[in-house]
Amino acid sequence: MKTILTASIAFMIALGLTSCTDSSSSSRPADYASDVAIELDSAHAGMLKVFATGALVKLGTDAAGAMANERPAMTSKFSYDFSIGKREVTCAEFLHELQNFDCDSTLPITNVTWYDAVLYANARSKSEGFDTAYIYTSAAYDSEGHCTNLETLEFLPEADAYRLPTEAEWILVAAQDWNPFASWNSGNSNYELHVPCSVSDVKDASNSVCDMAGNAMEWSNDYLGRFRDTTVSNFLGQKSAGTLGERVVKGGSFRNAASNMSLHARGDVYTVTSATRAFYVGFRLAFGKIPNATWLDSGDRAEESSVELMATYKRLQELLGSSRAILAFRDDETRNIAFVNFYASQPQVVELTESDGYHPAISPDGKRVAYCTRPEGVSGNSELHVRSLQAGVLDDAVLDVESAAIPRWRVVGADTEIVYVTSAANNADEAAWKTESTWSVPFAGGKFGTPRKLFDGTYNGGVSSDGRLAVSGARLFRANVDGEQRLWYGGGQARNVSLSDSTGETLFLDFGGAIGAEFVGSSYDVHERILVADTAGSLLRTVPAPSGYAFDHSEWVHGKKDFAVATLTDMDGAHSKIALVNTRDSNV
Repeated sequence: MKTILTASIAFMIALGLTSCTDSSSSSRPADYASDVAIELDSAHAGMLKVFATGALVKLGTDAAGAMANERPAMTSKFSYDFSIGKREVTCAEFLHELQNFDCDSTLPITNVTWYDAVLYANARSKSEGFDTAYIYTSAAYDSEGHCTNLETLEFLPEADAYRLPTEAEWILVAAQDWNPFASWNSGNSNYELHVPCSVSDVKDASNSVCDMAGNAMEWSNDYLGRFRDTTVSNFLGQKSAGTLGERVVKGGSFRNAASNMSLHARGDVYTVTSATRAFYVGFRLAFGKIPNATWLDSGDRAEESSVELMATYKRLQELLGSSRAILAFRDDETRNIAFVNFYASQPQVVELTESDGYHPAISPDGKRVAYCTRPEGVSGNSELHVRSLQAGVLDDAVLDVESAAIPRWRVVGADTEIVYVTSAANNADEAAWKTESTWSVPFAGGKFGTPRKLFDGTYNGGVSSDGRLAVSGARLFRANVDGEQRLWYGGGQARNVSLSDSTGETLFLDFGGAIGAEFVGSSYDVHERILVADTAGSLLRTVPAPSGYAFDHSEWVHGKKDFAVATLTDMDGAHSKIALVNTRDSNV
């Protein structure tokens, strides 16, 4: 199946109201990279010299089931040598240059932004008398001291300095001895970071790198863009930040299954930007000039959808007891919001042109879809659009506010409203989270009314029609119950939180945490189960993903109790299918 289906999904059942893949292996594929000589770099402590001049490396893959930003395979050729860290930067090393954070000195530094990492690279360059590879005019920091922006940032590839490795450099080195099964992964890590180079199957040889698979996922230097079926020299990723400013992360971590790690993987379960932080993401350094670097632009989007419909209207009618079902989703191949009316005997996928957006939500009457321009977990301003789902109607209403994200429809009395939040950023920093807010705006006759504020804090998982319950996810499971703010699920990570207004139950995904494992009775990997909580945040039931898949972008089906919809991600992380989920009998 060619098309990759990502971001939020909306599935609306009108009930009278009308209200596969090339998996990772344990050794390097022969065609992934040239063999290169690697030896200890005596001039730079903790670094290895990579003699890459003339080497070729493959980025991405041609596997049909891979994510859109991993296809097609592209070749990069090196005309230079460089140095790379033998292991991930430790907390002790980080604090030697930047006295910012409290962490275990023996472990890799994690939970740092891309900006934190490049500030460390600059600091080490300065302390050793080198020029800096990153220049900027001012820095912004959050309440915990992490850098969240570098104004007028510019990367200088010709600088002889410490920096983050490019994706091409990272793959070239990792491919020399790629073996995720000899790494700290979900099968042996106890879901914890470990001391670098401590995997029992890995020899701590002076001329080999450690932990490129597993332990901490690693920042690369590159912006995330699309590949091309070509060969380039000295590849440096996408030229500019693009709409979201996504960065490439590599290698998997201690919470990923070894079989799910691959050389071509470029992202995480969250959208990753320069300001993202995660407890399992760290970095290693590179050193050296990149002469005559090649950047690529974001590439052209696909012209039309190639989604394959696997469910018929008759099958959905059997399952849901309704002949009026609508599915809306983001097609990551075309970057458009798409929808399917399962009314006709031969339903078709319809793309809304020029609708590059996220979190589609279908109106209670089934005639419109709302969406925004920022995905969950990503900071920055977002637009809120409402588009018609009726053939021949090309209206596009845009809410006139500074920022509106993650829309959700609700009916209050006789009024139809859209609840939205002022920021899609993650909610881990409580102080920053409370500076943003949750609002509601009436929508009637194709027009917005006057917005009104509901809460401090961004309750992006939904607000009940009576306003007594609101939920928030990504990264923590927060709730507002009768005006009182609460932290649910023991403070563990949660995302794709969705509140059912009909039952008050909330579904969400987790990272295979201890609370979920205790409830299930066994351990499981990231997003391998949908969890359902009651109005007090206590777990009620859970649904396992089909073998070989994990869930993502889970949402309740509107108008049909107990049913949810979610994408299914395969071993390569591609969102290859959309599934209807019965949370009562676990049928997927």
